[in-house]
Amino acid sequence: MLFEVLRYTGAVFFFLGGVALLYWLQEKRTAKQERTVAWRALFQTSLDTGARRRLWRWPLYILQCLALLLITFVLFDLHWENNDVQVIVLDRSLSMLSKGPDRKQSRFFAAKQEAMERIDPLTPVHLYSFGGVPRREIYSNGQAARRAIQAMRAAHSGGDLQGALDLLRADIDRVAIGRALVLTDHLNGEEQRALRAMDIPMDVRLIGGGLDNLYIDRLRVAAGFINRSPENILIDFRIGNVGGNAGRDRKFRYRMTLIDLNTNREHHWRSPQRLTLGHHRYHTETLTLATVMKRMGLTEVPLPAALRLELEPSGDKEILTADNRAWALLPAPTPIILGVFDRRLYEKLKGEFTLVPKKKTETTLIRRIEVLDLSETTPEAAPPFDIAVFNRTPPVQEERLSYPASLYILAHPSVENIRFPKDKVIQEAKTRFLNEDDTTLAYVDSDVISWTRADPLMDYLDHFAVVSLDISLYPFKWLLSLVSGASNREILQEQTYTPEWLRTVIAGQLNIFRAVPLRVPMVMKGSHEDRHTVVFNFDLADYDLTVHKDLKILLLNTIRWLHGNAQLPEIVSSGERFSIPWTNPGRLWIEGEDETLSVRDGLTPPLEQRGLYVLRAERAGRSHRFTVAPADTPDEYALEGLSPNTIAWGNGVVRSPSAVGQTPNDGSTGRYHGLIIWLLAGLLAVEFLLYLRFDHQRRRGRRGL
Repeated sequence: MLFEVLRYTGAVFFFLGGVALLYWLQEKRTAKQERTVAWRALFQTSLDTGARRRLWRWPLYILQCLALLLITFVLFDLHWENNDVQVIVLDRSLSMLSKGPDRKQSRFFAAKQEAMERIDPLTPVHLYSFGGVPRREIYSNGQAARRAIQAMRAAHSGGDLQGALDLLRADIDRVAIGRALVLTDHLNGEEQRALRAMDIPMDVRLIGGGLDNLYIDRLRVAAGFINRSPENILIDFRIGNVGGNAGRDRKFRYRMTLIDLNTNREHHWRSPQRLTLGHHRYHTETLTLATVMKRMGLTEVPLPAALRLELEPSGDKEILTADNRAWALLPAPTPIILGVFDRRLYEKLKGEFTLVPKKKTETTLIRRIEVLDLSETTPEAAPPFDIAVFNRTPPVQEERLSYPASLYILAHPSVENIRFPKDKVIQEAKTRFLNEDDTTLAYVDSDVISWTRADPLMDYLDHFAVVSLDISLYPFKWLLSLVSGASNREILQEQTYTPEWLRTVIAGQLNIFRAVPLRVPMVMKGSHEDRHTVVFNFDLADYDLTVHKDLKILLLNTIRWLHGNAQLPEIVSSGERFSIPWTNPGRLWIEGEDETLSVRDGLTPPLEQRGLYVLRAERAGRSHRFTVAPADTPDEYALEGLSPNTIAWGNGVVRSPSAVGQTPNDGSTGRYHGLIIWLLAGLLAVEFLLYLRFDHQRRRGRRGL
C-alpha cells in the first residue's frame, strides 16, 4: 500500500514539475519578444506579429503537456481502473495440437494468438484453461495474461469444457464480467446447451473446424475412493471424427499399452475389429482395469502404471500426429491420516476403517485410513494429518442444563495450523446475550437460560450455517434468529453453505436431535477454498462410547469431500507453479521425447510438505536438468540425466489455486514503446514545421518594415 501511495505521489510531482519546466522554457524563449497575455490577444482587433506568435504557441504547449502525461503513465505504470474483467476460456486439450486453419500452425497456436489479440493490456484477466482438469488463473493486467498464454502448453489429455464453465459460473456473482470468449476446436450437444445456459454472453470461436481428422477426444481414469481394486478403476475414452467431407466414414483400430512404472515393462492389447466412425460422430467406451488386464493376460495389478491409447487408421493421411495418442496415469493409493485428539474416541475409531480385500493381491490397492492418537498433543505440534477429529465437552455451570453441548469437529488444517479468523456472528453471540464475559456462550432450553463456558476450539470456527432442520420443532428458535439476525425462513436458507452429502447424513439423524434439541448440527466453512471445518454436535455419552453408524459415514463422506474425486493428473510444464494437496508418494512422472514414460525417485525430501512448488527445466547438451523448488524458498532439488519435455505429478489431481496464476504487475509496456516514440516524434515534427512557418512570417514582416 505504501509503495502505491509513493508511486502515485511521485507521478503527480513529476507531471507538475514537467509542466512548470515546459512553461518556463517557453517563457524564456519568448522573453525578447513582445509579451502579451493570451486572453488580451484574443480580443485585440489588430494583432501584431509577436502576439500572433504567442497565440499559436499555446496549442504546442498543450501538445507538449499531453506528451508529458503519456511519458508519466509509462514511467510510473499508471492506468485507469476498469471494473470489467476480461474472461478467456481456452481449450488446451490434446486435439488442439492438430493443424490449424492455415495448416501451418496448430489449432492451439491459433487459439493463443487470437486470445492475445483480444486482451486489453490494462484490464484484469480471468483465464480458464481446460485439459483433463480445468484451471482458473487470475491476472491483474493483460500484459501478464499475454505472457502466461504465450508460455502455455497443451495437455496430454482430453478437454473438460463443462468443468471450466462450472468454475466460471461460480465467479459470475463475485466479479464484474461482461462477456466471455471461448476458444475450442469442437463442441458437442451437451456443451452447446451448457454455453446457452450461462448468465453472461459467450463468444464462441471454433478453431480448425472442418479439417479431415480423427482424434482422441479424451482419456480419463476414475478410481474408487477407498477400494481401488481392478473392478473399481474405470478407463473412459472417446474418439471423434471431425471430417470436412459430410458423409465420409472413417475406419480405425485402437491399441492400449499398460506400462509398469516400477519395471518399465510394457503390456499391449489391440482391438480385434475395425471400427467405423461417421462424420461428426463419437465412439465412446468405458472399460474396467480388470477387463484390460484380462485382455493383456495379466493377473496382478502393476501400480503405479501409465496407460497409453493409440489410434491406427485404415487409410493414409487420415489422422494427424498429435491426435493419435493420449496418456493417463494410474497412481498407487496413498494413506489418509486421521488425527484424533481424544483418547476415548481414538479407541473406538482405530478399528473402524479397515477394509478387508477380497483377494490377497488387492492388498496394495486399498487406500488405507490410518488413525493417529493425538490426544496428548496440540494441533500446532501434531505431525502431518489430513483430517482432525475433536470431541470436547465444555464444563456445565448450570445443573438444570441436562444436555451440555459437545463439539465434534472435523478440520482440514492449513500448512501452518488450523486456526481460522473469527466470524462476526460468533463475536455477536458472545457479546449480545446479556453476558459480560466475552468467553461465554448462551444456550436456551425452554424457559431455562443456562450458560456454558465456551470451548477454546470455538476460535477455530469461521462460519455458522444451520442445516436441514425444522426450526419450529425447537423452543429456542428465537435464539437462532437472534444470533443470525434473520427470520426462521431466512435461517433455513443458510443450508446453501452445507454440502449435499452432509445434509443427507444429518437428515437421517433428525430423530436423535429431536430428542435432544440442544445438539443442533452446524457447519463451519473456512474462508480459504482449500480449508473446511465441520462442526457436529455429537454426544458420545448417550451411546456409551459406541460409534454410531452415521458417524462413520460422516467421516468417510468428509474425507471424500475434502479430497475430491481421484482423476488422472494434469501435466505440469516448465516454469509453472503446481500445488501438492496431500501426502507425497515420492515419485514424479516424466514423459520423454522418445514417447516413453520413465520414473525417478530422489525428490521425496523436499516434497513431503504440502504447498506450492515451481518446476524449471534447463537444457544441458542433449538432456535436460529439472529442478523442483518450493515457491517461497530458494532451495532447489535437481533431477538430471533425462531428456523429457513435460513432467507430471503422480498423486491425484494437480490443482492450481487462483493465487498461483496471479502475476505481479512489473511495469512492462513492451509493445507500446514504439507507439509512444512515434507519437513524440510526430509532435516534434509538427512543432518544427510551425516554427518554420512563424519564422518565415517574422522575416517577411521585417522586410516589409
